Amino acid sequence: CSNIPRDISTQLIHAKQGNRTAAEYAIEFRTLAAQSGWNDVSLKAIFYNSLNIDLQTELACRRENSSFSELINLTIKIDNLMRQSPKQRSSKSNRHMSSIGDPATEQTPSEPMQLNASRLTEEERVRRRLNHLCFYCGGPGHRSNGCSLKSKNSSGVNIKNLSLLQYKSLTLPVTIRTDTLSLDLTAMIDSGAALNLINQDIVKKYNIPTQPCIPPIQIKAINDTLIDHGIHHQTKTVTLQIGLLHQESITLYVVDSPKYEVILGFPWLSIHDPDISWFQGN
Repeated sequence: CSNIPRDISTQLIHAKQGNRTAAEYAIEFRTLAAQSGWNDVSLKAIFYNSLNIDLQTELACRRENSSFSELINLTIKIDNLMRQSPKQRSSKSNRHMSSIGDPATEQTPSEPMQLNASRLTEEERVRRRLNHLCFYCGGPGHRSNGCSLKSKNSSGVNIKNLSLLQYKSLTLPVTIRTDTLSLDLTAMIDSGAALNLINQDIVKKYNIPTQPCIPPIQIKAINDTLIDHGIHHQTKTVTLQIGLLHQESITLYVVDSPKYEVILGFPWLSIHDPDISWFQGN
């Protein structure tokens, strides 16, 4: 019997998600974890490091504030959404391509890029990279950072602003509370933002407590080049209130966002899955 824990520990240390969904992998990992006798801290670290790199990126700096069970549940939710999103984007892109003809001969300069390049399929990104085409307009002979159409297009998006759109956005009033203050702010709902964010000017002005992200979270443009020096800080856990009834504990990543005070991004949407009417803006 003394060999069983050692065997279980070995299996845990070498476990990997591989091609399985997070839900499938979690069943195996929970089974091993229940027999291991390891504490939550150790199980969280092993589980996180055994996930695919895309999931690790989505969960960066979030695992410290959750239990082992909560981390698994969050991982499954995010993994399910990540697996659904490419299919939805591919479907939209295929419908769009069928109406404009061969993408190799026709460009669509009127379609500005966002931070996560959600309007380009992975196949189209690879095609442009291999053919040395602009990631912004699809034209030859230049790169996206030198694209003349980007400056001419009034609806274009500055990649540093994390997909802050120039047209009407969905915003809502929120209250951020710490032990010493209560702030009434405006938050934008942005499914294209990979993190939940807060304006660094708000953090500095009101001395909201922060903690470092180690290592810093890197932000990449659509051509995989790094932007600035990444995100170095997140707030310590604060209370977010929306309306009269909803309250939750949350951490927000500190960024230089000149337009919005708070951005509730993909992680927040994946947890709450709110019923949103983009047409009515509520």
